[in-house]
Amino acid sequence: PMVSTSDRSGRIQAEVNNPDGRLRGGIFARGKIIIEEKKQALTVPKNALLSFNIEKGTASVFVIKSPDTAALKNVTTGLTTEETIEITSGITENDDIVIRGGFNLKDGTKVTINNHKQPKTTETPANSADKGNSTQEKK
Repeated sequence: PMVSTSDRSGRIQAEVNNPDGRLRGGIFARGKIIIEEKKQALTVPKNALLSFNIEKGTASVFVIKSPDTAALKNVTTGLTTEETIEITSGITENDDIVIRGGFNLKDGTKVTINNHKQPKTTETPANSADKGNSTQEKK
């Protein structure tokens, strides 16, 4: 399929159940195509990422080492949702990560923790990325 460079839209033909006849031909729809889904994934909010390279699947995040020091960690990224991204290597679910203000830090900066939030790995029903699932979507 071709995607328009101006608005990232494309034409598709889909077959869907329409028993009550509410859907008519030629209508506009917005949708997501799930191309992969994982029931267990280590995910972090996208705003925690620094120097994210989508093509290489790499980024950096700050983790809290010792009680009050930020350490820059390189991570490998995986599947994404609108708000979260899977981390496939570089940190663990036990790491405390900086999710706001990381762009102001340098490796070894002393920090004050306002709230502990850890990346999570959980087993949950589909389409619950904020609870640990990671889904790759095409829009």
